[in-house]
Parts: sequence; C-alpha cells; structure tokens
Amino acid sequence: MFYTTAWVGLIMRFRNCALMSVLLLGTLPCFGGESCKVGFAFDRAPGPVRDFSRLLKKAEAGNPDAQFQIALAYESGVEVGQDPDEAARWYRQAADHGNPAAQNNLGSFYLRGLGIKQSDRDAANWFTRAAVEGFPAAQNNLGLMYARGRGVPQNNHNGSRLVPQGSGSALRSG
Repeated sequence: MFYTTAWVGLIMRFRNCALMSVLLLGTLPCFGGESCKVGFAFDRAPGPVRDFSRLLKKAEAGNPDAQFQIALAYESGVEVGQDPDEAARWYRQAADHGNPAAQNNLGSFYLRGLGIKQSDRDAANWFTRAAVEGFPAAQNNLGLMYARGRGVPQNNHNGSRLVPQGSGSALRSG
C-alpha cells in the first residue's frame, strides 16, 4: 500500500513540476520586462455598449457591474478611445465594490504599469482578493506571482498549488 501511495505522490509532484515548467517557460520572456508586448486578452471580446452614456450614469451611481463594463470599454477602446488611466480608475472602483473580475484586471494593470504606477506587490494583493473569491484567472495569475517571486516571497508550492486551479476550482486550504 505504501509503495503505491509513494508512487502516486511522486507522479503528482512530477506532473505539477512539469506543468509549472511549461507555464513558466511560456511566460518567461514576458516577465523579462521591456521586450514584452502585452496585448489585451478577454474571456470574450468586448462588444459595443448599447447606450454608453446610460451605462456611465449607472457606473457613476456606484453600480460595480457598470463600473467594470466602463473599465472594459476604456481598456479595449470599444465605444470610447482607449485610455488606460480611465480604465484603471474604473477597475479600481469596481474592485473596491468586490467585483472579482475587476480585482483581477486591476492586478494586471498594476503588474504591467498600465494607467497606474507599476507595483508587483499591489498586483499580488489584487490577484489574491479575486483568487479568494474563486476567480480562475486570478488564481492562475497569483500562482505565477508566487512561482516567480513577484510581489510575494518566491514559493513553488503555492505557485504549483494555484496555477492548476485556474481551470475553475476554488482555492485549496493548507
């Protein structure tokens, strides 16, 4: 019985190390800095807003979903000119209201220094808030931050524990 359990453990460790290696090798050039050309990635392409002025009024009234949609519009340039400063401002408002997608995107803005002063620590904090809510992209981003030691102490265990969860499961305890 112990022999089988030991093999299963070894195989799982190897799988996690292999997965982290593939993920890190794919992102390593990007974490290098200036040479990284970052494009915008969305779960689905932002579409045109039916009535931007009405959505803006909802956002100004404090509706976090509207704030997130306005931020997406400014980030992508759909319906308004692309403006990372405005996108960051609206992501911050939606994130402060607990919107995990906005928290993740704000973390990405901090990581890349878009519309805000670049800060790995602030990026990790926002990824953490969204990851705790079970947001898969934030779990993946936070795992990569731990694996690379950006904004948090380098920790391969936390990195490998979080990255595979980007497929949709909640954070594991312990």
